[in-house]
Amino acid sequence: MAIAPTGRYLLHAPNATGAPSLVPRDLRTGTDETVPTEPATVEVDSVGAGGRDVVFQSTTDDIVPGETNGKPDVFVRTFF
Repeated sequence: MAIAPTGRYLLHAPNATGAPSLVPRDLRTGTDETVPTEPATVEVDSVGAGGRDVVFQSTTDDIVPGETNGKPDVFVRTFF
């Protein structure tokens, strides 16, 4: 779980079967987005100050076409 420095955005992992692996939530509006549906991990400070940018790591090979080395990659996604 990670929270933006402003306290408005929360990045969490629902841990439910069939649920996306990471979900950023706008705590002011209650709006959810989906980061990847594939397995991914985050660190405590993985949400940018404005809450729009999320940094995550994943070893899955279907986020980037042609990724087949099986090593962890770092990604940035922008939301809201």
